[in-house]
This record gives sequence, C-alpha cells and structure tokens, in this order.
Amino acid sequence: MEALGSYLKEVRENANLSIDKVVEETHIVRKFIEAIELDEFSMFPGEAYLKGFLRTYSEYLGLNPDDVVKRYEKIKIAEEPTPIEQLIPKPKFNFKPLIVISTLTVVILALVFGIIFFILKVSGNINNNNNIAVLEGKNKKDNKKKTEESQNTVYKMTENEKKFNLKKGDSIEFNIGQQKEKVIVKDLSPTVVINDSKGREYILIKSYPQKIDLNNDQTNEFEVTLDYWDDKTATLSMKLFNEENSESSDITNAITNLQGDNIEKITTVAIQTDILVDLNFEDECFMRYKADNEPEVEAYYKTGKTVSLKAKSSLILWLSNSGAVNLNFKNYNKTYKAGELGKIDVKLIKWAANNNGQTDLLISSIK
Repeated sequence: MEALGSYLKEVRENANLSIDKVVEETHIVRKFIEAIELDEFSMFPGEAYLKGFLRTYSEYLGLNPDDVVKRYEKIKIAEEPTPIEQLIPKPKFNFKPLIVISTLTVVILALVFGIIFFILKVSGNINNNNNIAVLEGKNKKDNKKKTEESQNTVYKMTENEKKFNLKKGDSIEFNIGQQKEKVIVKDLSPTVVINDSKGREYILIKSYPQKIDLNNDQTNEFEVTLDYWDDKTATLSMKLFNEENSESSDITNAITNLQGDNIEKITTVAIQTDILVDLNFEDECFMRYKADNEPEVEAYYKTGKTVSLKAKSSLILWLSNSGAVNLNFKNYNKTYKAGELGKIDVKLIKWAANNNGQTDLLISSIK
C-alpha cells in the first residue's frame, strides 16, 4: 500500500502548490504539514488533532476527506503487530515420530553453521570497522541533542512580579515558602502550553491571568499571563502571591474585562439568567472548560457525545478540534460551529452590560 504522506505530497506537487502556500491558506502549522507528508504521525498530540488536520489538508487538495481518513486508519491497523498465537498454527498431528529425524537434522545444521561462523569470523574485522563508524555517527547525533537541550534557559524569579521572554523548553524557577517550584514551556504551537512542577498542563490564553493552585489547598500560589507569542517565543508575566502580596484581583473581574476576537451577540435580555449550552461532538475532541470561578474540568469526548454546561456569568472552552463541536443555545434557538476541523480554539461565552441598560450574551475567540 502506498504511503499516505507521499500520496498527499504527490497531489500537492502536481497542483503546483508549495508548503508555504498550504500553510498560508489552511492555517495548519508547517511542521504538521511536513509530518503528514513524511508519515510521522507520532508528531501529533492526539488522534483527534491528526484526523482533523488530515481532513483539512485533503479537502484543500480537492480530495475526499473521509477516504483519506479511512486510508490512514487502514495503515494504522496494518502496522499493529499480529498476536504471536495467530502467527504460529496449532499442531494438527503428533510430532513424536519425527524426533529422531529432527535430532539428525540439528546435528547436520550445527556442522553447516560452524563452517559459516568460521567464514564470518574472517570477515569480522571489516564489519567491526563499519560498526565503529555507525557508533561514531550515533554519538555525534546524541551529543548534538544534548547540546540543544543544554541551550534551554532556566530563569530565576526573585521578585513578586516579572516578565519573561521564553523559548520552548525554557523554565522559570521560584520559591513558594520553603518549597522550590518551576514552570516549563512545553509547547508554543499551535498555542502556548506550560507545565507546573507536578507535570500538570495549562493552556494559556492571551491577556488572561491564569491563576494556579500548586498544592490543591484552594489558595492560588501564583498567576501567569500570556502577553504575546509566536512559534519561536512567548512573553509571560508572572506574579507570586504570599502573605504580604495577596491576590489583588478577582478572577471574575479578569473574565469580565477579557475581550475576544470575532465577537458575536447571541441574545439581549433585561434580566440576566444562567448560561445554558449543549455541546454536540461530531468528531473526537479534547476539551477543557471553566464555568465562572469553578475549577477547570477536562476530558476526551468521542464522536456523537453531547454535553450540557451551565454557568452564571461566564464560560471558557478550550477545544483541541474546534470544528468537531456545535454549540446549541436552545433557550435562544441559536446554534454555532465552534471553529474549524483540526484547529485549536478557545471560546469565551459571557454576559456583558450594554449601553441601553440591558445585558448581552456574547461569544468570541480568545486564543
């Protein structure tokens, strides 16, 4: 079976399309286009990402996205190892009468292999030289990798507030009481993801102060705000909380003042009510959501799943495959597609006062 990546690459080249052109028009990050064409599917953070990108890319090339995804699934199944019990047939007859013949065969084979071993030993020096060359090449590669890792910078935070310009792999170290903590930039594309010292992930939203409780004691030890980022660097503002420097801003106010892009009005009311929305998943998707001041909830949802969410004043949705999700505000007879297949998006849904003394329910993107 022809490799999927080379097939898509051939279609692209026959259409006289460069990778830069594909990136510009599909908004898929270049490294993911290259990974698809090289069949390096392990580059993708999850199955939902990969299938979404395959659909977007194949549709852009004028191919049937369902056929391309099915072709990928066949390749994946073919690459899975067959259980050993299926490869070795069960004996259908008694082998005991063949024991004597088998023993003689083993003796003869031993003599033959002895002769072959002698010949190979003579030529062993040549192979050893080749092996040394291979090992030297591997050592150079390993040393290069170690050098690249050593270029990651560890920043020390000695003030309560500070701004950092970070690359992927860079980290910030700081103290909470007598405990040493750190945050690490895990990824910059397609969005910024950081890990705390316990390995928990946080997806950052531009201009949104992400408060973090490291000890699960219902007290936030610090907050981090994403000021700017591209695929090379991210600018983060860090603020530590302690007894002298308590939390000065409420997260509700932060969400209220947060302004997204592509703002749409769902409805206008005289009296604010609860936000009620059903999420219908047409494809696989990882989602994290935050309702008002409640803790974040995250889960992986399969095709066909429906989830009902409720919030008093605000709701934030982090979606790994936004085109797979339909938002149904059934109380107002409004339905929205959350985004595009294979694309990460962050949706903000909130109540906001307007100039007429009423309240608008708004939806926007804040990635």
